[in-house]
Amino acid sequence: MPNVTHAPSAPRRYLTVCSVNHLADDKYRIWDAYWQDSRIHSAGPDNAPDIEAALDAHWSQLAAAIPEGGSVLDIGCGNGAVAAVAARTAQEMGKSLRVVGIDSAVIDPPRYVTRLAPLLSTIEFHAETRMEELPFEPGTFDAVFSQYAFEYSDMAKASKEVARVLKPKGQFVVLALPASGGLVESATKRMKQSQHLLTQTKLFDVALAVAQALHNVESSGEGRDTKQYLERF
Repeated sequence: MPNVTHAPSAPRRYLTVCSVNHLADDKYRIWDAYWQDSRIHSAGPDNAPDIEAALDAHWSQLAAAIPEGGSVLDIGCGNGAVAAVAARTAQEMGKSLRVVGIDSAVIDPPRYVTRLAPLLSTIEFHAETRMEELPFEPGTFDAVFSQYAFEYSDMAKASKEVARVLKPKGQFVVLALPASGGLVESATKRMKQSQHLLTQTKLFDVALAVAQALHNVESSGEGRDTKQYLERF
């Protein structure tokens, strides 16, 4: 991937966008709940300081090379792991940098990642926005970054969109997971386990029946108070 110098872009502005496109595809909705959490990474570094430090150093070095008044787009940003590094690097350098993040999920990073809320609030987040349909003018960004996201897109369409919104000689940097590897295998195993619990064991049907039975006993006035058991359940 080329490393080049860039021309300055429009002045930095601060905005949080709640929703741009309404997507009907259920595969995007799976990520809605995932990002309504304090996690900022999608592939393990939240609990692995060494990996997180290496990722931060990688993106920080790239962000530092973007000139004053430049702009960077984080595609498939989730809760803003890469965008946060870029914004923090710019602040530490005393540099004006417009940082934008898009994700197909319903995201609101400043709300859920409260420990980083002041930093994340300086970033423009566009929720429900596909990287295959970027809502930006041609030649908007000096750099486009993606961490563990681009490989899950329609890469042919997404590549065209990235090329369209990049400035001439702009930089496109992707960090991708291999099609087969420990993280993917672990996620696949957990997905199969979840599907088994949901479809084969009838665990939740039984749990609902137990809760309903407890409620019926309490409502009928027979037996002891079951409120404490329902709350624990």
